[in-house]
Amino acid sequence: MTKNGVKNMKVDAVRNLNVVHNYNFGAKEKTDKEGRISSHRDSSIMTKVPVIVLLAMNPATLSSAIPVMPETDNPNNIVMLAPEQKSVDKNTYVIAPELQDIQQINPPYGWEHFRFGKIQHSSNVVVDGKYNRDLVFYTPVSMKRQGNVIGEILIVDPNKPGGSSTLSHPPKVKEIIYHDLGKDREFCSVKTVEFLLNDSRESIGFAYRELRIDDDSANKILQLLADESDFKNETKIKYVSTKRTELEKPTFEYFEN
Repeated sequence: MTKNGVKNMKVDAVRNLNVVHNYNFGAKEKTDKEGRISSHRDSSIMTKVPVIVLLAMNPATLSSAIPVMPETDNPNNIVMLAPEQKSVDKNTYVIAPELQDIQQINPPYGWEHFRFGKIQHSSNVVVDGKYNRDLVFYTPVSMKRQGNVIGEILIVDPNKPGGSSTLSHPPKVKEIIYHDLGKDREFCSVKTVEFLLNDSRESIGFAYRELRIDDDSANKILQLLADESDFKNETKIKYVSTKRTELEKPTFEYFEN
């Protein structure tokens, strides 16, 4: 028995839920994958090579890039070398190490919710067959010291302004639902909860929705739940199977004034 019962689902009978093989859920159209930010499973192998090895592979750097200590008559003197100053692209976030966990110039996606945690993975997700959104695997600040732990999966519209409070958040996945409708008809959806915002980016209530998502995005979530991902799952996302053909209608809950 593993978390959320994912390992106990009928993998042999429902072949497309074998997350290791990334089966399709009856989808006929392929979505555009350009511009995706893949997880670090696909990162270049060169990024895993220690710096000292890279230096040895490139002798030119040994004679030009590494500063040399100046000669001195007194070996007990301590000489401080000022680091080389480099210009920084104005579009790049620059955070002093001692302030990295305290502030950022602008929070990701404009949501204050993302300011202090860490986005581990972001990729395109097609919602309801037509809307392009970002699937975000996120580590809240309370979990950052645990490494590659995913505490939340969210679906973000990059073109909408985010909430001004760290408590409010974009659609957060609470369930992933397998619609078992037979071969070439099955698909996956997710149930989400999000904060409703007014024009001042203030929270005024909640929205609960069921969103159909593309096969690749469904497989990424299922891989995490089945412990077949590079990340550790701490999301508490539930897996559900249903024979329903339709998505549930959204519901809304507003705060009292």
